[in-house]
Amino acid sequence: MGTGVDTADDILRIYMPSAAGKHGKLLWTGNAKGGLDGPDVPLLLQLEKAVDDAYPALPAPKNICTALAVIGWDSGRIANEELW
Repeated sequence: MGTGVDTADDILRIYMPSAAGKHGKLLWTGNAKGGLDGPDVPLLLQLEKAVDDAYPALPAPKNICTALAVIGWDSGRIANEELW
């Protein structure tokens, strides 16, 4: 009778650290046979894909003022101050 998880599978779990430096909330888990085998480390590739899917890249800004606004700069201030 199986438990549903093959014990020969590699397991990778990512936790949010707690204030005490111990395991906090489980953020991600994956398991696969040979999942930690290099050089590609399939479980890390799965984690990378999960992060990319959850947080897609922002489109490239059309100009420098837009780019600076994305990181929190005030483009009006930049246009009115001598920066050079």
